[in-house]
Amino acid sequence: MRFAAHEAQARRRSRRLTAAFAAALLGVVTAVNGAAILVVMLVSRAARWADSWDALLAALPPYFIFTNTAVTLLLVLGGAWLEAARLRGGGAALARELGARPVSADPASLPERQFRHIATEMAIAARQPIPQLFVLDAEESINACAAGHDARDAAIVMSGGALERLTRDELQGVYAHEYAHVLNGDVALNMRLAACVSGVLIVHQYGRWLTGIDHAGGDDPRARAMAFHPLRWLAGGTVMAVGAIGWVAARLLQAGVSREREHLADAAAVRLTRLADGLGAALRKLRWQQEQACRGSPGFPGPRRFAHLWFSSTGGWHRWLSTHPPLTERIRRVLGRDAPPLPAPALAVREVAPATPPVREPDLAPLEFTDGAR
Repeated sequence: MRFAAHEAQARRRSRRLTAAFAAALLGVVTAVNGAAILVVMLVSRAARWADSWDALLAALPPYFIFTNTAVTLLLVLGGAWLEAARLRGGGAALARELGARPVSADPASLPERQFRHIATEMAIAARQPIPQLFVLDAEESINACAAGHDARDAAIVMSGGALERLTRDELQGVYAHEYAHVLNGDVALNMRLAACVSGVLIVHQYGRWLTGIDHAGGDDPRARAMAFHPLRWLAGGTVMAVGAIGWVAARLLQAGVSREREHLADAAAVRLTRLADGLGAALRKLRWQQEQACRGSPGFPGPRRFAHLWFSSTGGWHRWLSTHPPLTERIRRVLGRDAPPLPAPALAVREVAPATPPVREPDLAPLEFTDGAR
């Protein structure tokens, strides 16, 4: 398989999608201004019957476009800042929020010791610091996630199901995928995109506030009367529509970027490990678990929170809103062929015997002979 070509293709596509995402944010600002001008045209006779662009601009209030642009950007960037502030503690803070526990420097179980050895080997090869390692015991499905702003504060979380059901080669493939996210800067990119999507959603909520719909059922008759004012509904409803359309567009582009970065991480993981079968077998086991979950088997629902950060996620109700490519497509790209699901029973786990300290020879003092003693 031409994994270098796959990496280059995924990088090109993600750059184009990121540029389209920025264009969508600019489109939201433009649409809000256009909607505001339309409202002015409808309520102002002079603006409505203006026969030129100059006459229309003259009919607008002073600094009208500037104010609308500033307010919209404030909502989008402010909402993005609030969302990003939740994760400013770095990868370790997110791991603890998920309920994961740190892996000790000298784990007692063989899977956790393999986990730490794999992390150490790849950090040495990449000449990067070892990420903080965590285990999410409550998650029985095969999964993992990476979080953090850069390699210095990154954390990699491995699910308890992954440690119990994956061989060392498979565990290495999953870890390499998450480590590739850290090395490629995908973790920070995903956080920024998710924050911007939340910021666009603030525009929709601001339009809802303008309509006064939340006050329509209150006890204050004056507030109810203002809530049904036609001008408020016209302005607020227009901003609501623009915010909703902008959010859907931003969400679609965010999901597209995330899918391309998943393909990039798969290709990079094979390049790092030089072993396609390890990651491929892990994906096949994950496919088996997802089929078991579809049949109603308990224990394999997969994580719900921060779905875009995980090794695998079922995503949205439509494939365009899914943050991950289909498993069949990922398996085909990694192995070069389609492969059936691989059963993933729990492997025999043994505790590692604690290291026995070396036996210290007794410190014997030399014999001293007294007079007459032999």
